[in-house]
Amino acid sequence: MTDLGTGFAGPGDDPSGVPRRPRPFFPSPPGSSGSPLSAPAPAPQQVPVATRQATPAPAPALGDPTRTDPDAGATIAATPSAVVKGRITIGDEVVEKIAAFAVLEVPGVAGLGAAPDRERPVRVRKQDSEIAVELSVVVEYGSVIMDVAKRVKANVARVVALMVGLRVTSVDVDVEDVRLPEGAGTR
Repeated sequence: MTDLGTGFAGPGDDPSGVPRRPRPFFPSPPGSSGSPLSAPAPAPQQVPVATRQATPAPAPALGDPTRTDPDAGATIAATPSAVVKGRITIGDEVVEKIAAFAVLEVPGVAGLGAAPDRERPVRVRKQDSEIAVELSVVVEYGSVIMDVAKRVKANVARVVALMVGLRVTSVDVDVEDVRLPEGAGTR
C-alpha cells in the first residue's frame, strides 16, 4: 500500500526515481486547464450492421423479468419497477481516503500533515446526508499558501461530493508545514 504523504510510486514514475504528481481522478472544473481528463473522448467506432451475427434468442416466459436486446441478441435483466429496499453505508475511512487523494491532486501541496493531536491527517464527520472534512496539509515552499489552501478546499469539496453523493458542508484546512518541492535540493 502506498503512503498518502509520499506520492505514488509505480510505472508512471520518472526514470530518475522521483515520483510524479498523481493525475486527478475527476476533470478540472469548467474554465480550468491542465487536467489530462479534460480532452474530449474519441468517438466510438461503429460496427457495420452487415457484420453482426444474428442469434435467435428464446422468447421470455410470461412474468420473466428479462428482455431480449434485438441488436446484440443478448438477454438483459429488466429493472424492477418497485424500489429495492436496503441500506448503503460508506465508511468514514473511505471518505477520508477520497479526501486525501483530492488533496494530493492540488498543485503546491507537498503532502498530508501529521498533527500530533490527531491520529490521522484527514478526519470526516458525517451527519445525515452531510459531511464535514478536517484536514492538515504541508505546502511546497514558494507557493502562495492561501491560494493552495483555497484550491484544496474547493477540490476536496467537489471530489467528495461527486464520489460519495452527499453534501459537503465544510472543509477545514490546517496548513502545518512548508517543505521544499521533491527533487529540489539545497545548494
